[in-house]
Amino acid sequence: MPSMLNSQKSPKNHHGTLRGKFMRGLIPITLGSLLILGAASAFITYQTKKQDVFEIAEQNVNYTSSNIERVVSRQVSNFWINVAVDSIDNIGTASINSILNRLLEEESNIVISASFMDLKGNTLAEKHSGQEELLTWETTEAFRVASLNKVYISPVWFVANKPYIRISSPVANKEGKVIGVLTGVLNFNDIQKIVKETKIGNSGFSILLDRESHIIASGSENYFVVDEVKNGALSSLPKNNNKNSKLIRDENGKYIVVTKQKLANPNWMIVSIWPAVDAFSVMFTVAWQIVIVFLLAGLFVYIFSWLIAARVVSPIEKLREAALLLGEGKFQNKIQFRTNDELDDLIEGFNSMSTELERLVSEIVQKQKTITKQKDEFVFIAAHELRAPVTAVRWVLDDVINNPKRRSWAETIEYLKKAFSANERLVQLISDLLEVARSDSNKMTLNIQPVDIKTVVETSITEMSSLAEKSQHQVTYLNQNAVSVLADQNKLDEVMNNLVSNAIKYMKPGGKIEIYHETKAGQLITSVKDDGFGMSTEAQKQLFTKFYRVESDETKDIQGTGLGLFITKQLVEKMGGRIWVESKPGLGSIFSFSLPSC
Repeated sequence: MPSMLNSQKSPKNHHGTLRGKFMRGLIPITLGSLLILGAASAFITYQTKKQDVFEIAEQNVNYTSSNIERVVSRQVSNFWINVAVDSIDNIGTASINSILNRLLEEESNIVISASFMDLKGNTLAEKHSGQEELLTWETTEAFRVASLNKVYISPVWFVANKPYIRISSPVANKEGKVIGVLTGVLNFNDIQKIVKETKIGNSGFSILLDRESHIIASGSENYFVVDEVKNGALSSLPKNNNKNSKLIRDENGKYIVVTKQKLANPNWMIVSIWPAVDAFSVMFTVAWQIVIVFLLAGLFVYIFSWLIAARVVSPIEKLREAALLLGEGKFQNKIQFRTNDELDDLIEGFNSMSTELERLVSEIVQKQKTITKQKDEFVFIAAHELRAPVTAVRWVLDDVINNPKRRSWAETIEYLKKAFSANERLVQLISDLLEVARSDSNKMTLNIQPVDIKTVVETSITEMSSLAEKSQHQVTYLNQNAVSVLADQNKLDEVMNNLVSNAIKYMKPGGKIEIYHETKAGQLITSVKDDGFGMSTEAQKQLFTKFYRVESDETKDIQGTGLGLFITKQLVEKMGGRIWVESKPGLGSIFSFSLPSC
């Protein structure tokens, strides 16, 4: 009883350990994957939103810049006039005052003062709205530039914290020649209105900086411009005037999206400032949603892992028990239960493995029996084949030795020839058996090198010529496609001799043998064709096995060991080629083998 109790407790401990390992493995992997997925999602969302924010900010500064440039362009065009007289002396005082009054009346919200000057710098007339201290500011440089037939826009200067600029334009006669200068001081009322009305998001605004980075107009009176924007803003712009958006911290440590663009004329800069809290508000909401989803997913993974671990442990234990039985050689024990999930595949695989192992073991046992049987057959056939020539030699020699006077010398020579022939058969059989043994034990050595196939075939025909002539056979060699092959010279000689001698032996007298070549896919195919006895399809299947000989009325008296074609096949395959036969009973045979050409 104690041993049985212990054996029952062991699986429970095993279950608990496996469940713990399963959960410790699954939970970090799953949560890690979720964390990576969430981080990737947040990063992609941030990058996409950042790009959208930058595009919106750049569209905003582009819109504001266009409006400001349109206001400046309109004022410049107001100061550019042509008169239909030759000289400034021909312009009456009334006409000059009319021009100045028109400027002040039509642009009363912007033009503070206006002056008309001749080319000597004398002021011919001037009008102002009461701020006389602005009349002389920047007049010298303004006169100089305008007298050169150029429009002059002064740097911004501040009076009582209010910005002003001076615009000067040449006055040309009907021939286009400069005859005077029209200059005036302008405030920034229209421009400040444009900047203040330009909003971005819920809290974003714009500011306008001059060439010295002084604030000309701002959409927020309470915002202190950070150094990144204010100091050197113009000099940091790229030369191609592309819009430049950045995400930076202000002096309060808060992130803001800053987008700046240089105006074409005058040399000012419009800057958009958009608090990141407002710009990325949607992204922050998404981030919180991702965190909540991650926490809920973590809880779900923990519960799911516990349930899966409990479900997985039971069938795995049954698999373990079945595996132990399999190790004992009890292949008949199959797992019968089903889990209706992926473990079914494992169970089916285990059962298939058990069946396959049972089949493989059965095959191994059967192969061992076959090898033993083949070994016995080999010994029997070898003994039988050896006994025939040995007996013939012994009988002839015994008769010659014991009855020397019984036969004439000529008869004795014939008897000795029979003994010699039997001895040759014995030597050939032993040679074949040794060749088979070397092939089976992989001790056959080959010297692969380029070999002239034409020489090999011609040598074989010469060596077999006496045998062919004896049977009145005609051997024809078509060497048109003969090329060198990679082979062992001696082994290739043996292959060729075997095929030619077989063709000579297995034909009626007066037969025809044809040897020819063809090249195909880097291989030289050599064929030996005869019009001999031929053979059946069943005989062809066994033709290249040990000791097999075709049994028929035509071949029963032909001597052979049944090893020649087996050895030929081994030699061809070890030299990197293959051999095959095409034959039909009574129509002859074609033996072909291929070797790599070179």
